[in-house]
Amino acid sequence: MNSMGQSSNRDESAAAKPFRKGDRVIEKLRGAGYTTEEESVIAFVRKGIAYTFQITSIFGKLTVFDNVALSVQRALLSDGGLAMASLRHGVMEALERTGLAGRAHETAGNLAYGHQRLLEVAMGLALKPRLLILDEPTQGLSDGEIEGFVTLVRRIAEDATVLLIEHNMPLVMELAQTITVFERGSILAEGTPAEIRDNPAVQDAYLGAAADG
Repeated sequence: MNSMGQSSNRDESAAAKPFRKGDRVIEKLRGAGYTTEEESVIAFVRKGIAYTFQITSIFGKLTVFDNVALSVQRALLSDGGLAMASLRHGVMEALERTGLAGRAHETAGNLAYGHQRLLEVAMGLALKPRLLILDEPTQGLSDGEIEGFVTLVRRIAEDATVLLIEHNMPLVMELAQTITVFERGSILAEGTPAEIRDNPAVQDAYLGAAADG
């Protein structure tokens, strides 16, 4: 569930912004010597965290295959080896899971926006993360693609934790086990979908007439 300040919190947890004082995790990384954006992002990837951006971030001039290959290469090198057969297998596995296998040799920049969003998810999956952070991943997807995305997230959640930041309230209620609601940069409420749906403060801030119906 997305609101003011939530993307900023996501960025700090994934170290996509310069460090700020007050966050124990960030301060711990600072103490370990990670002080620049590049170093901190690499550190989080090595810790098993992958994320997609709210604004699509792909390599538009490369093929869909090559975009995912960059992530697979990082994962294989972290495991100590890089074989072409393993590289291709890793790429195609991620593309098949996201429904993009048939577009592997298309130029990424030529994809429809919704498919570019799915490509970002494939790039994240290819890193074999323990935590996958998805920032508004259904933006630009058709209803049919959203249905496929719901199935995909449930499968991912069998092996990894998924942190979903999303405006689509029905989707959040359908997928989430625990929901954290932010209001003006602070936590407004946290609980199960049923608890959040019945929370007066959340109803007032976000659900409005939807909760009354």
